Amino acid sequence: MGNPVSKFNKVIFYTLFLFIPSTILAQNNAFSTPSDWEKKYTVVKQDSSANAVVLYEKGDVYFEVIDNRILMVKKVRKKVKILNKNGKDYATVEIPLYFDFESSEKVQDLKAVTHNGDKKQWVSQDQIFNVQKDSNFKEIRFTFPDVQEGSILEYAYTLISPFYFKLDGWTFQSNIPKVYSEFNVRIPRNYSYNRSLLGNLTLDINDSYIESNCFVLPKPWDASDCEFATYAMKNVPAFQEEEYMLSPKNFISRIEFELSEYFTLDRVRKKYTKTWKDVDKDFSRNDNFGGQVSNRSFFKNNLPNELLAEKDPLSKAKQVYNFVQKHFVWDGTFSIHRDIDVKSAFGSKKGSVGEINVALTNFLNAADIQAEPVLLSTRNNGLPKKDHPVIYDFNYLITKISIGGNEYLLDATDKLNPFGMLPFRCLNYYGRVMDFKKGSYWHDITPEKKNSKIIRVQMKMDAENESISGIFDEINLGYFAVEKRRDLLKFSDEAYLDLLQERLGDDILITSHKLFKERSHDKMVSERCGFEMEDTLDGDTIYINPFITSFFQTNPFKLGERSYPIDFGYSRVYSYQVNLDIPANYKVVSLPDKVNQLVEGNLAKLKFDYQVVQNKIVASLNLTFNSSFFDQNNYESIKDLIRKSIEVQKNSYVVLEKI
Repeated sequence: MGNPVSKFNKVIFYTLFLFIPSTILAQNNAFSTPSDWEKKYTVVKQDSSANAVVLYEKGDVYFEVIDNRILMVKKVRKKVKILNKNGKDYATVEIPLYFDFESSEKVQDLKAVTHNGDKKQWVSQDQIFNVQKDSNFKEIRFTFPDVQEGSILEYAYTLISPFYFKLDGWTFQSNIPKVYSEFNVRIPRNYSYNRSLLGNLTLDINDSYIESNCFVLPKPWDASDCEFATYAMKNVPAFQEEEYMLSPKNFISRIEFELSEYFTLDRVRKKYTKTWKDVDKDFSRNDNFGGQVSNRSFFKNNLPNELLAEKDPLSKAKQVYNFVQKHFVWDGTFSIHRDIDVKSAFGSKKGSVGEINVALTNFLNAADIQAEPVLLSTRNNGLPKKDHPVIYDFNYLITKISIGGNEYLLDATDKLNPFGMLPFRCLNYYGRVMDFKKGSYWHDITPEKKNSKIIRVQMKMDAENESISGIFDEINLGYFAVEKRRDLLKFSDEAYLDLLQERLGDDILITSHKLFKERSHDKMVSERCGFEMEDTLDGDTIYINPFITSFFQTNPFKLGERSYPIDFGYSRVYSYQVNLDIPANYKVVSLPDKVNQLVEGNLAKLKFDYQVVQNKIVASLNLTFNSSFFDQNNYESIKDLIRKSIEVQKNSYVVLEKI
């Protein structure tokens, strides 16, 4: 299938360009009284449901010599109009700042004001807060005062950064529409950046030109030429997130910059974008990575002797995996680029993703099972670029082994995940195997194939008591089983039964519940419920829906048009089978319509069938997704398939009459 988002990524090369139009420059007078057009603006034509809209935003990035250092300066200005009371959620602004052990980005000249007509209310200094996010990011946060329907929120700031490798680019699209969005860069010749346009929107302005001697460097350098470039979009639609998708970062329209090479002040050419060969060498020498994948004797000494005595390689690998899985408690952090101390984590029995899975790699190698660490990016983090290494595209680490011609990907952080099944967060298409001897390489991530939710129902009509009773077995396989186990551990028995009861509704009463431990294993959970439906057989004509539950309560797909693919993470099957016993004094008058609906190429299908055998109705519904990935061109078909499955399960009534 290849990269599921490749069609959204376009490389932009240096192109000749014109000056910024004067109509745009006229808007540069920040914090002036809003124009009549801005005051009267009430509805976004392409999105009448929008709660707020960006009227204007502009970013300018350039380089400047400050205290004999070349620093990157980013000026931002933005105007947002609140269209209704729900738009007040956009009154809080967060400005991320990057820092490391030596330096930090900082914000200067921050000004923010709420316009209500001609009245201005400024954000005061004591309303601006510094918030620590993690070991590399903090943020400036503030909330506009007196925000109401019709308010125009305007702010501007200057960001000073020593990290010229981190030219973040510009995000044109957000979860509210924008009237105009512009990004300008002025880059000295001694810095070279690769740039990519991501998303499926096109630029309305894509211009550049070269100006001579525009950047004055400290002596003994001469003045440098600069590239001026402007990128802009008009009438940008909101990006609407929906269920079953990869990270929005893969699809939101934006421009990214990546430092390729640069010249230092002493005229030394430095290549910043490395090859994988360079990366392999760096990682193998890195104390936080390559230095941790070593010292086999420590790990061998800490493995149980009976495990080391196991002769079968696959059985031994599973035992090592279970040993590590049980020994460690995941602390909830990833930490794959630094702060990895495997021995310390082993002693405390607690660690990050990096520490636990590097330990797993080491323990497998100590048990003579060849194992290699694998870098990947989680679903929420976006897909890593394949054309060249971008190390910070990766935020996760797992382990790969090969036994008997079969390959297994392992993650010991989740105690519920079976051997060879990665957590759902890791199902992001591919990772990079760090083979320090032969060189790293890409490896596909293939999810578990047998993922099913099966419900089998036995229903019996009791004419004398005017009720229906029965049992239903629910069998969950693969990833459905993992989630079921999570629910069983998360909730008490009473709370879990309440959850089941809520799913069935008020008309069906659960009378018993049993978990079949002898029928269950790490990739399967089997349980049984008894139930009753009272006051259902009152009258000579009765209506019975044999579906006591629905796989989808509502359709997760609601957009009129979806601009990105559907990604379930794994293929799946929903199966419902029911046997309905009919008393001898009743006859079948009407049955629902059968259904057989396919998505082109047999990628997905819905089938509802039944037969009447003597005094029994046997019905079955199967909703099958043979693929985990569906192109946006299949969106309407998949949406309609789920709509139809909900309709069948909610409205397939059998009509019976007394004889």
